[in-house]
Amino acid sequence: MPRGHYDRTPEIRAKNRKSNLGQTAWNRGTPMGEKTRSKLAESIRQKWKDPAWRKATSESMGRKKLSPKHRERIGNATRGRFYGEKHHAWRGGITHMSPRRHPAYKYWRKTVLARDNHACRLCGVTDVKLHADHILPVTLYPKSALHVSNGRALCVPCHTKTWSYGRVRSYLMQHMHNL
Repeated sequence: MPRGHYDRTPEIRAKNRKSNLGQTAWNRGTPMGEKTRSKLAESIRQKWKDPAWRKATSESMGRKKLSPKHRERIGNATRGRFYGEKHHAWRGGITHMSPRRHPAYKYWRKTVLARDNHACRLCGVTDVKLHADHILPVTLYPKSALHVSNGRALCVPCHTKTWSYGRVRSYLMQHMHNL
């Protein structure tokens, strides 16, 4: 093969592309130096300031548009494969709902906040985000979880100062031998 720069014909480029297919690049896995990394990051930052470059890059990296016919073929091929017993997370028909999304919990929270007039029980502040706090922790007293008498409205700063805020599990682990 001749040395130096020369123009490759489309046939030669296609042949080279085919011969390199599946090969790992010579520098794959080689760690980049800190200086090179910072120069590359700065170069990309400068390029992102240009709206035309940003749009072209986003479009090239984005999802390709599929024709309606192609989408229909994909839908037919995958239809019914991921439902019920065929789904990888199937657990015999058991459904799981986050306790905080359950309608009973939402009703409890709304009732507790309304009872306390949407004001913090400890400092009395209003017009801030309020938490519906369980006075008796749910992990220790699960039966009283939805009793309105076991709730109180607290602002975030007051709630974080309570003894049980985010500490009930660690408290249980430390004192498990006493139970």
